[in-house]
Amino acid sequence: MLGINLEKNTYCAIKMMKKNEVNSVHKLQKFLNEVKLLSEAKHKNIIELLYVNIDAEYSDQWATSKVVYYAMKFAENGELFNFVDNTPKFSEELARFYFR
Repeated sequence: MLGINLEKNTYCAIKMMKKNEVNSVHKLQKFLNEVKLLSEAKHKNIIELLYVNIDAEYSDQWATSKVVYYAMKFAENGELFNFVDNTPKFSEELARFYFR
């Protein structure tokens, strides 16, 4: 989901799960582990985690749901995985560049 920081006029990416769709403790734990890893990772090639909320509400035109979510900086060029999927074949030189 795409979010907008109205104060800074910037975009962010939001990952959200409805609590009633979390059908196991394992699924929620996996989400929380992802948050923990992102919050500890400080590297120029890892997108920065901006905000986490594990007890939020989300409203759409039909209903209000309890959710857990996090927001991170928006990657303007998309995910590396999408780029790799849409590229027929990498040369060895290009593959080394991206894996570096």
